[in-house]
Amino acid sequence: QQRRCEHARSYVKLIYLPRSDYFCLRHGSSLDLFQLALSTRTLSPRCNQHMLSKQLTAAAIAAIFTSLASNVHGHGHLVSPRSRNYVANQDGKWWPADGTTPYPESCPHCLNVGGTEASCGLTADRNYDYPKNALGGNLAPAVQACYAGGDVVELDVVLTAHHMGHFSYKACAINAGEVASQECFDSNPLTFVEDVLYGSLPDPYYPNRAYIPKSDAAFIQKDSSNNYKFSHRFRLPEGLSGELVLLQWHYITANSCMADEGYLNYNFPAGFEPNLQLGVCNSIPSDGRGVPEQFWNCAEIRISRDCAPPSPIVSYNSFSSPDNYAGYYTHTGATATTTTTSTTTSVPPPPPSSCPAQNIFCGPNNPCSNGMCCSQWGYCGTSEAYCGECCQNNCDGQPPSPPSPSPPTPSPPTSNPPPSPGFNYDADHGEDSRLIAYVGNWQACPTDEQIDAYSHIVIAFAVSYTWSPGKNNCDALCQVPSSLPLCGNQARPDLIEKWRGMGKKVIVSFGGAGMGGSWSGDQNNCWDYCFGREDK
Repeated sequence: QQRRCEHARSYVKLIYLPRSDYFCLRHGSSLDLFQLALSTRTLSPRCNQHMLSKQLTAAAIAAIFTSLASNVHGHGHLVSPRSRNYVANQDGKWWPADGTTPYPESCPHCLNVGGTEASCGLTADRNYDYPKNALGGNLAPAVQACYAGGDVVELDVVLTAHHMGHFSYKACAINAGEVASQECFDSNPLTFVEDVLYGSLPDPYYPNRAYIPKSDAAFIQKDSSNNYKFSHRFRLPEGLSGELVLLQWHYITANSCMADEGYLNYNFPAGFEPNLQLGVCNSIPSDGRGVPEQFWNCAEIRISRDCAPPSPIVSYNSFSSPDNYAGYYTHTGATATTTTTSTTTSVPPPPPSSCPAQNIFCGPNNPCSNGMCCSQWGYCGTSEAYCGECCQNNCDGQPPSPPSPSPPTPSPPTSNPPPSPGFNYDADHGEDSRLIAYVGNWQACPTDEQIDAYSHIVIAFAVSYTWSPGKNNCDALCQVPSSLPLCGNQARPDLIEKWRGMGKKVIVSFGGAGMGGSWSGDQNNCWDYCFGREDK
């Protein structure tokens, strides 16, 4: 039976693969049950974390370990206006999802690399200069607030771990698809006006920073998740405007050293006093790598004298590799964005009478392979920006009708395809050898050529919940929805029949991080409804 196996303070994860023995995998110090591939066989009650079946192929082991993510204990993030990483945390989901859905973020408070390396913050696997959608492509901007130039705006932050220090904010006006440089941000600092919760005053020598009180101050406030709350008012730069402006939050901690002599000269109120024994830092790393620890976030805002809803910013969503941003993002520097009298404008679709088509990832004679709409700009998606007036094909956004399955045409016995370099697929590796393809159901559907050499296809992930911010809604009977996506976030029964007709064994992998216990502070518990129901 499926169960947790304890070793010291760690948990062990049970994974089943076809034609292999059963084993438990230990990982980290928190519950990370990432994957449970189900078949008609009854799961073994054995749970020996030291035994791996000899039949488990190296390819399968590699596929498993690439899915494991280390736990990161971060420090904080900008919650109002919502930063890109917080939007991904609140709105991101794996399915149902399309090119307008943010790529889910489990650790919005972990962006402790940034500045000159990534001005909007960087985690171990995510650069928020390039926000991603759930399909791995480029996420269109989502403006969180609109202000007038020179306005005093209220900005809210939570810290999950309190390490003293100060906050500062800067802004950079960009066009959709541009990456703001740190030089652009540095040219547009916001001015600290008021500490809403704790009453600290501006530093006359450093007017752009807001010092934060100590974690043990009697007046410190926390939210329902025991995070430290901060709310400050800052003034936007006069004259800065744009349909898309990035607001950068920068947090420099002060638990290892003090950023500069400003900490020695400021008249700290009671409850704010720094530890002077730490001394002043020798330097402040421009990218956050080193001490003191730093954090960066960016929120997408609009700055205009008219805060009526702006024209929609066109989504540019790629279904290529997640790292392939060259065709979408371009860098902009201080020279390009700090002329504050200019206005950044969006790029709305042209009227029906003028729809010059572009053939980037799709076009009039090149439909989206996953059945999505092809926009005027040559990108695939399902929103109005793709399926609207200038849509090029498949404008109902529905996948094409599946072809009637037919048995595969047998190949002549003498026409074996040449083996791919580096591996002989026709070699005899023993009766228990299996070559297993791993397909994420949010990824583009593989071609026949891509899956030709594999004997098994594992689809990830099936889950027994519907996504909800903060905590997913678990099915009390641990049932998987009937409309389970196969690939491209689409249910494709035609592909299942086709692959079976090609002699493949198609297996659904059940699990995923959203089932619960996958990171520190995770509230999800859907696995609890599944224990004991393996044979149901």
